Amino acid sequence: MEVRRFLQRIFKWAVSAALAILLCIYLLYGYLQRQEDVYRQTYVPFLNSTIPSISTWDPKRVASLFVEKARPNVLSPESVAALALYSHLGKLKDFEAPVFERVETGMDPVLGTYKVVVYSTKAIFENGSAVLTMNVTEKGGNMYLTFLNIAPTYFAAPAANGS
Repeated sequence: MEVRRFLQRIFKWAVSAALAILLCIYLLYGYLQRQEDVYRQTYVPFLNSTIPSISTWDPKRVASLFVEKARPNVLSPESVAALALYSHLGKLKDFEAPVFERVETGMDPVLGTYKVVVYSTKAIFENGSAVLTMNVTEKGGNMYLTFLNIAPTYFAAPAANGS
């Protein structure tokens, strides 16, 4: 009889633990969904206008999309060379709706205290496609990039000798 009572207690604890875990998952999903909905209203329109500007491959135009303190890094010789390399992807043809990834907060020596919202999208260009990952922040009522990663999924190299 004691074994049966012991097994009943274990079963009750297991069911309670499973229900608690399911409740936590449900609440976390609801929180993340709400967070995504809040940022979708302001950040996605900014990204929809920003992605075509990035695909001009013009360093000054791309730098203008970034927070002021990050612009010198965007205009560095390394970043300018990277944009020149990615320019071989060609003109933007289309891109998928930006997908909410996460929200990050913290301290940075360049940005100070910050909150960035991370989005990614797949962009299709004349000569291939790439996944764009963009960190967006809001300063003084305006949106700015703090980070941009371009990861080509297919890359067409320029023809040798201009032919």
